Amino acid sequence: MKKIISILILISLSLFAKTSVVGVAPIENKGLKNYHSMIGDATDYFTATLLETNAVKIVTIDDKKMKEFTKQFTLQEIGVISSEEEAKEFGKFLGVDYMLYGSLAYLGEAFVLTMKAYNIETRELVFAKTVEFRQEKQYKVAVKNLANGIANKIAPNSVKESNINLNTDSRNFYDAAESFSIFIQNFKKQLPLIKGKIMSMPKAGVLEVKLTHTPSKTPNGIKLQATRKGISGVEYGGVLYLSINDKGGYEAKYLRTEVGKFEIGDDVSTELYSPKFAFGDFVDEAEGNDELSSKFKKIVVEQLQSLAGVKLITNDKIDSITKKITSPQERTKQLRKLYGDGIDYFIDGKFIGEPGARRIDFKIWSTYDGKEVFVIKFETKL
Repeated sequence: MKKIISILILISLSLFAKTSVVGVAPIENKGLKNYHSMIGDATDYFTATLLETNAVKIVTIDDKKMKEFTKQFTLQEIGVISSEEEAKEFGKFLGVDYMLYGSLAYLGEAFVLTMKAYNIETRELVFAKTVEFRQEKQYKVAVKNLANGIANKIAPNSVKESNINLNTDSRNFYDAAESFSIFIQNFKKQLPLIKGKIMSMPKAGVLEVKLTHTPSKTPNGIKLQATRKGISGVEYGGVLYLSINDKGGYEAKYLRTEVGKFEIGDDVSTELYSPKFAFGDFVDEAEGNDELSSKFKKIVVEQLQSLAGVKLITNDKIDSITKKITSPQERTKQLRKLYGDGIDYFIDGKFIGEPGARRIDFKIWSTYDGKEVFVIKFETKL
């Protein structure tokens, strides 16, 4: 049998003038031994969420009282109450008008959280909903989703109910991805124009470059493309980068992957270099909707791959490095590894706001030094 945790939450609801009184029973763990973080705070989180709606009052039902009423009423679920009279007595005993019964099951690939609300007096099922989620971190989102749905049943329109499942119009994804691409283009246009010529190659990994066009402030680690005149036109050489030395000046260096690609007299310029980007996590702050984040990232990838002057790199190493970024210090360390692989900028961020009116709040980081270099913010219909 699949592992199941039964969740019994007792809800007292008096419609109209009287504020609903909610009794929350302790959550019983019947099998999910490896998921204590989901079990331990479920009751508290449900209670807090219901209180935030301002639609209910809370009464705590402890283990002692739970055992006491189970002795007096032979029931495991609301359905075994045999008569309306018995239902009224049950409600009077606990001081409730409604009962919420739920379960959390792990089906091997996903968790399924189900909640059912019953009217004690009429024995009518007035609310039933199931939320499926694949990651443990989405548990609170699922609880909030169902708690809000119950609150809306108790007091209609008391909260804005969300849906953890993806139901967004695909057109909104493409519109948001197009706006995102415009920001990337604007970022590239803002990069300083730097030009120069290779004068000599004094030692391995270092070039002597005479810069003929430089801005007042040159970003550390910015890359330039080397070119030369060939028989059939312009030929491309290697890629070098400018690094600040101990004296505050710039040195022209290149990565090991560019060995043998330079010649003395090559022209170098940022204008012809196509910066390489990598994606980190896109987090949906409101719902933790990983499906939405994944679909948005997929469409953005499609958009950027067709964008001239920009290259997007995707591979397992980037995904692995992303998981290791847990602090600003770790970000600098991990992003430097991407720079060594030829990636210049790393993008991550979050969706803020309610479904249907989420805001993009993403940041572009330099992989050279881990510093923030650009912010992407705009409204969407996601």
